[in-house]
Amino acid sequence: SYILTFPNAIKGLAKVCMYGEKKYERFNYLKGAPVQQYVDCLLRHLTAFYNGENIDPDSGNEHVDHVVWNALMLSEVMRWNRSELDNRPHSFKSTQKTMVANAIADQTCWEAPPNDHL
Repeated sequence: SYILTFPNAIKGLAKVCMYGEKKYERFNYLKGAPVQQYVDCLLRHLTAFYNGENIDPDSGNEHVDHVVWNALMLSEVMRWNRSELDNRPHSFKSTQKTMVANAIADQTCWEAPPNDHL
């Protein structure tokens, strides 16, 4: 069984699921969210991890487990064939503009990294 191959990752994923259930409501994820939200959240958690932060201060869970959750939801939502959730930009230039605009506008998912790394 593949699920037995990754017991620690599955345990971490389950913790993220339980956190989401408390923060929002059970099965809230079934409503879906715009694709860009999953991408933004995934990148935020991946960036925090890459910059040396293992634990998400809001949830107390590991950033890598949030990355897994967002990757799974992105994969799931893309298979629902709900075009209203697919808000990907159509060109590289617009991708950059959209990512910056979303990062600025969507404070629920993206927080700018500290400037001490510059």
